[in-house]
Amino acid sequence: AGVGPRLSVSGVEHVSSRTSSFVAYRPGFGRAKLPVGVYGGPRRVSTRMQANTGGGLLDPERYTDKAWDVLGKLSTVARKASQQMIEAEVLLIALLEDPLVARVLEVVGVEAKDLERKAVSYLESQPKVREPDSHIMGNSLRD
Repeated sequence: AGVGPRLSVSGVEHVSSRTSSFVAYRPGFGRAKLPVGVYGGPRRVSTRMQANTGGGLLDPERYTDKAWDVLGKLSTVARKASQQMIEAEVLLIALLEDPLVARVLEVVGVEAKDLERKAVSYLESQPKVREPDSHIMGNSLRD
């Protein structure tokens, strides 16, 4: 009880670490062929995003393609930080991987790299979980 939606991601393909391009398989849209990434071929990660509240999939129709791509990155960012809970800091780090987000922040006077360092530092100070089987959407990111 009190646990947020579980997020298990399967079917996201990583095209390039340099550009942070991801394509998520979305139900009803089929699977797109991806170009070979800058650092080798596409790398399979996970894509199925499932919410344990209601037992269904997160509805991809509620999100833009860019937002859906960021949701696909959450599990990877949380895994790198050894976190099971996906909270706002994990979302922030995933968003900051997009160069457009960093540019927008710079325009309004926010140093994106400094913000990312602070978010990473905060996550590093949190208790770690060894290779979690699944991730749980935290309270800060529920609807």
